[in-house]
Parts: sequence; C-alpha cells; structure tokens
Amino acid sequence: MWRTGTIAFVATLGILAAACGGGGGSGETTVRETSDGLVGVYVGQVEGLDAFIGIAVTQDGRTTRAYVCDGNQVSQWFSGTAEARSLKLTAESASLEAELTKSSAKGTVQLADGRKLNFTAAAAKGDAGLYRAVESSDDGKLVAGWVVLNNGEQRGSVAFTPVPIPRVGTDGLAANPAIGPRPGVQPAPKLNTQTLQVQLSIGSTPRLATVSRTSTITLGP
Repeated sequence: MWRTGTIAFVATLGILAAACGGGGGSGETTVRETSDGLVGVYVGQVEGLDAFIGIAVTQDGRTTRAYVCDGNQVSQWFSGTAEARSLKLTAESASLEAELTKSSAKGTVQLADGRKLNFTAAAAKGDAGLYRAVESSDDGKLVAGWVVLNNGEQRGSVAFTPVPIPRVGTDGLAANPAIGPRPGVQPAPKLNTQTLQVQLSIGSTPRLATVSRTSTITLGP
C-alpha cells in the first residue's frame, strides 16, 4: 500500500509564497543575481515536442534540477551543478545544456531515445514553476512532476519504478521472471496551485497528496 507523501515545490526564493497570485505569471520573477551566479526557476517549451521544461537553480551549492514532460510518455528528470551562467545536467542516457540570463534559459536537451531538441524557458513568475512528488512503498517508487508556465498552462506525468517480487517455483527456489507491478509513465492529474492538493494513484489505490512549497534555497525531495 502506498504511503501518503508530499509534493514539494522546487523553488529558490521565499517570494514564492501563497500570497503570490494564482493563474501563472503574475508577480515578481524568481530569478536573481548572486555572487556565485544566477539562481532561480525557469519554465518553457521544447521545440519539436509537445513538452514543457522546468529548470531550478539553487543557491545551495548551485545544485540544479530540471524536468522535461509532455503529460504523457515523456517524463525525464535531470540533475547536476550549474556554473554562473550555464549548466550541463545529466540523466541516464540523456543530457541537457543551457545558457542562463536573468530573463531566460536557452539550450538543448537530448532525450534517452536519442532525440536532440532545442528549448527556450523564461524566468518563472507567480505560481509558475517546477513541482515534484516522490512516494515509496514496498512495491516501488513513484515520482510525479509538473511544469507550470507563466501563462498557467501545465504538463504533468507520473513515473513508477517497481521493486521486483521474486517468483518462487514449485521446488521452493526463485524462478524468473519476477512478478509484481510493471514500470511505466502515465499522465498526472491537473495540479491546482491554489489548493496544493492532488490525487495520485497507481492501479486502484488513490492517495491524496498535499503540496508543500519550499521557501528555502534548497531543492525538494
């Protein structure tokens, strides 16, 4: 059975509080200049793919997380460390590079299937940003993500990685293949950035997860 978890809003600045109005890009930009370089959140679209991209650069060691999602089968997370005005992030069989300014992030993303695509992302405002959920159980791990653009549009996906359950043969020894839930990606339910709650489910087991916004300079789970 899935345990109730939380969805952490990936942010860098305390100005991303509930007082920032709804509906996307009203309010101040999240990106600011520091002595080590630019920190903040960028959101945008990937060219040639009906997918959104979110990038969060923190002041905490300039650790960075990015997410590319089409709300269907593409659900790719990246991580790494940003330079002052650029970043190179990796994931299994995928990579992302970008140049940063105070208003935008532009670069290329190479997906696990080999496609190399350009993207442009703007500094996030208001409720726009990158959201992430992580839940674990004895069955495996669920990771959900949403990118909310400055105009309020969003894409979200839920990816499940199971823990294989050994299959025992008639002789009492483990047999292959293992049984258990199958891995996969499915569309995430729409995220309400005002109520900050969403129903997540794998199979027929729904769970109500409560969104918490990170108002520190570190990434969420």
